[in-house]
Amino acid sequence: MKIAIDNLGPIKHADIDLNKDLIILCGGNNSGKTYVAYSIYGLFKGINDSRLYMPADLRYSFFDNNDLSKESIEIDLLSIFLSQKDTIMKNLEKRYKEWLPNIFASDRDFFNSSSINIILENSILEEQIKMILIDKSFSLGGEITIFLKKSSDNSLLTILIIRETSEEITNLDAITQIIIEKISELIFDVIFNKIFIATAERTSINLFSRELSEKRNQFINAVLDSDSKLTNILGIGQKTSRYSLPIRNGLELANSMDVLQKQKSPFAYLADEIEKSILQGKIKVADTGELQFSPLKSKKSLGIHLTASGVKSLASIIFYLRHIAKVGDFFIIDEPELNLHPDNQRKVARVIAQMVNAGIKVMLSTHSDYIIRELNNLIMLDVKGNDKVVNKLIKKYGYKQDQILNPEKVGVYLFTDKVEALEVSATGFEIKSIDDEINALNESAQDIFFTLHDN
Repeated sequence: MKIAIDNLGPIKHADIDLNKDLIILCGGNNSGKTYVAYSIYGLFKGINDSRLYMPADLRYSFFDNNDLSKESIEIDLLSIFLSQKDTIMKNLEKRYKEWLPNIFASDRDFFNSSSINIILENSILEEQIKMILIDKSFSLGGEITIFLKKSSDNSLLTILIIRETSEEITNLDAITQIIIEKISELIFDVIFNKIFIATAERTSINLFSRELSEKRNQFINAVLDSDSKLTNILGIGQKTSRYSLPIRNGLELANSMDVLQKQKSPFAYLADEIEKSILQGKIKVADTGELQFSPLKSKKSLGIHLTASGVKSLASIIFYLRHIAKVGDFFIIDEPELNLHPDNQRKVARVIAQMVNAGIKVMLSTHSDYIIRELNNLIMLDVKGNDKVVNKLIKKYGYKQDQILNPEKVGVYLFTDKVEALEVSATGFEIKSIDDEINALNESAQDIFFTLHDN
């Protein structure tokens, strides 16, 4: 899937290829990187949280030539979805514009000229739909059970309807609507990955989640989103601070860690990697639901407010990897280098590469030359037919095979007065604005040294 964003904050136009497994956003401050990251997060999150994907007049097109009074129906998901794809996408694009004020916690007028265009390539859509493995059932009132079955090598879905009584089905319209919503949910869960975000405000969220509890803002948000006169009566409205959707979701996550920690993720080994190689300690959740840190050489646990800034920065990422992450997720990281020494920035880059290779799509926004250069190293190691030399280099510099990046799976975007897609080759990619500043710094340092100290 590709998206085109127009007239969003400082961004006049941006084309982003979301088919890439690693998407890197670079550029100066206030150039629009966060706008892109938040808008993509809001699009995916809005679709994940809403199950009315299609206009009402399209829902029944799935069954134009079928009769739900039969016990078994077979439909071709791909052909039906392709025939309605353009209309469905236009509906989503329209709804996206309606979501924008909620995503950014801003006035509607700010987004009057904003728009998004969602491009689903037929070949990729076909591959995604064919890969869906469906074996689900649900009961309707205890009298009817619906089974949805589809293998992962075609797009044919079989719908089995099991009646507990011999009476004729009278509510076919309601049953049709429920089935279509279930089917569209399954399709959109594949097209629009489950999405998570680690914002640049994550250290503050970890510190002050209780004080900034989302529950305390739910009432205000509900009032502000309503059309009642209660807003004016209570005197809230513009004077009330609201958080953007990513921050609200971050607060919600922070306040749910005591429950979420019961889940186990297949990516816990990456959380262990960060703790061992960077933090030298373990992140855990106390009985009170607050994050704590246990240094490896200490038997004491520290409250997150007593830890180094690097611990605060990585804590929520570690929690995600240990308890939430699943194959197929989309994870956005704003400034992964936050509060980290250069050596640890390089280590984080390696973990990001491991996430990508293990099946998590990652988008990151960075100003770090260390992260960029380390990712370039991992790209350069992707050489076929020279395994002996590659393995020698991997061993020499402490890399791992699952950290090597395929350049074809990496997308890089430079934000200046426009958003430019950069070439990613076998030797990596260049961020001119960062390279120019490093060169300027080196030149000024040499000039100062030779002018004043070279006698």
